[in-house]
Amino acid sequence: NGMDDPQIRAIVKKALSDSLWSVRELALTICEGYEHDDQAEVVAKIRQMATKDSKSLGRAQAVNAVASLGEAHLDVVEKCLNDQSYTVIATSLYAYANLGGIEPLKKVQQFEPSESLT
Repeated sequence: NGMDDPQIRAIVKKALSDSLWSVRELALTICEGYEHDDQAEVVAKIRQMATKDSKSLGRAQAVNAVASLGEAHLDVVEKCLNDQSYTVIATSLYAYANLGGIEPLKKVQQFEPSESLT
């Protein structure tokens, strides 16, 4: 696994802050299930990206990445249910249900009356 190499991990960590959203998105995909000695630093960045990335696709990918790290990150996933982007909301709903969030159907039902989802 290339991620065992500290130099590659350093490149991936730098890519998480790249100005191009597609580079950030790729780095997030690589970080899914991240388990290395610098995990705390990487997870903190991913959690931040889930709520603050400038691109909705970046935030959605960050939700996927943080959800891949387990239910300890359910708080961030739940916070992302209030995002402005339907892509982020849909990704967060899926992650929330998969992580064992409390009453996921109630979370889905809050979006049912919306006319703009069609």
